Amino acid sequence: MRVHSLILTACIVLVGATVHAAPLKLSVSVKPWLAEWKTSSSAGSFQSRLGAMYGPALILRYGGFFAGATYLRGAFPVPLSSLTVGSTQDADTMRIDTDLTVGYYLNPYFGLVGGYKYIDFTISFPPGSPAQEQTQRMEGPFGGILASYPLGRTGFATYGTFTYSGLTRRSKVGTIESQGDFQGPSIEVGLAYRVPKSALTFAEGYKFQRFVDRTAQTSDTFQGLLFNMAYTF
Repeated sequence: MRVHSLILTACIVLVGATVHAAPLKLSVSVKPWLAEWKTSSSAGSFQSRLGAMYGPALILRYGGFFAGATYLRGAFPVPLSSLTVGSTQDADTMRIDTDLTVGYYLNPYFGLVGGYKYIDFTISFPPGSPAQEQTQRMEGPFGGILASYPLGRTGFATYGTFTYSGLTRRSKVGTIESQGDFQGPSIEVGLAYRVPKSALTFAEGYKFQRFVDRTAQTSDTFQGLLFNMAYTF
């Protein structure tokens, strides 16, 4: 709750500042992420087929300060042949991400970012499968750095972000519940293009995300192409 209050306070301060200074800038974007998921444990490992997450993102900017929220939802189909010999069906794996973010640009090219992350994960198996439905809820803070650099006056710019998350994971398999940590880095690099005389920006990059649960001795890796189309008011 304390983290939520800090984020809300930051947003209120940013909005209130527009009364005495330049207006706030609002960016609205859509972010599809095409990725694969691989999980490893002492019992073995398996990898999903190509999945897709997508959803909206909002960012408020005032001077060097910014605050925002991102919501992504998608599925990662997992072939049961990697879990059960002879199976030709897929498990239905749903992931939902919600990020609340605040940050500050130290200069036009480099900034600091932090916030709070929620991840909801559900694995459902087809009828007749001996496996039980699994649900996981991860939440906690993250922090890191971001950078961008324009390529002359072409409208193109390179960008990159690095963050590290320290999340708590609560899992439920059937009626059995457990708890552990869920920590690791998230790295994104790519190329953005601002359309001349327009408020539109397009970006394409690659995102790598890895979480390790030391309690359960498992690791989960997500990686793939990330796209972004943003409009700034």
